[in-house]
Amino acid sequence: MKTRIIVLPLLLLWLILTVQSCKKDNEPSRMDLLTARPWRMVSGVVTDASGTESDVYSGLRACERDNEFVFKSDLVHEHTEGATKCNPSDPQVVYFASWKFLNNESVIEISAGSEKLEYRIISLTATEFLFDVIYGSLTQHIRMIH
Repeated sequence: MKTRIIVLPLLLLWLILTVQSCKKDNEPSRMDLLTARPWRMVSGVVTDASGTESDVYSGLRACERDNEFVFKSDLVHEHTEGATKCNPSDPQVVYFASWKFLNNESVIEISAGSEKLEYRIISLTATEFLFDVIYGSLTQHIRMIH
């Protein structure tokens, strides 16, 4: 009888710990996903007011296609040269800006001086970042990956 009294609480404790360890890990936040590693553009399409699309990515030179976009957790944004530079004397960091989330983390605002851009997030995963940028009557749809 004493053995049962001791074994039953131990069995219940084991069961509770087992169930707790099987729970799904917390999903990473948008901040975690965005700031994990640098992003590189792999496609870009501009759509004008009439619906005409233009592939802007195909117009980039190879030395521009490997550029990286870095979102840091201290809200600093950097556009950096990748492994190849178009001009070897260019600085590694093309520009610095600040960034922040807006609208319940559905928009990213990039601010450099008086200039501001808003990236409307379509999808953000551990490996892919899709967003739209609106410039007046033009919409640019961008896809980036790690």
